[in-house]
Amino acid sequence: FSTIIFNMINILYFLIVYVVTINAISSSSTSHTSINTSSTQPNSTTTSSDTATNTPTNTQTNTQTPNFVMAIDGGTESIRACIFDTRTGLPLHPPISTPYPTHHPSPGHAIQSPSTWYASLCNSARSSISNATKTLGYDVTPYITGVCVDTTCCTVVFLDDDMAPLGDESMIWMDVRSKEECQNIIAMG
Repeated sequence: FSTIIFNMINILYFLIVYVVTINAISSSSTSHTSINTSSTQPNSTTTSSDTATNTPTNTQTNTQTPNFVMAIDGGTESIRACIFDTRTGLPLHPPISTPYPTHHPSPGHAIQSPSTWYASLCNSARSSISNATKTLGYDVTPYITGVCVDTTCCTVVFLDDDMAPLGDESMIWMDVRSKEECQNIIAMG
């Protein structure tokens, strides 16, 4: 049963990341032509600006289209996002970190809010896209070809039959309220 819940949580998390990323991309993107910048295409020597979209346009025929990946790291204290150039491995901007609180309503308890995680994820993803766009001078969203996600583990989000969270509190890895029960199980051998 716990494996099913854990797998459901992972599926839900990846669906949330997918939806948030798509929403963030959709809310900030416009149609663009192929682009070329010296920061993403070092062999290029000639570019011009398309004033209608403020997107650099390619004046050479043998250059590569930029290829970026968004990295998302969900940790105990915040969700961080950054966009990287896949050709150089370098970040396009400093990582964006959106913090969220851990609540300790009783000794041994450590809980966080899934809705706060979601809001923090949206903020970090959108801010990452905005910063990368400002850094390069054109909208990077059409060139984000992948999303990488890592998170802290062992967080349980209870779901109803429609996969909606039951309540807005989730125990995180540092919650030790079951310490006595664990000690009793260990003592039984």
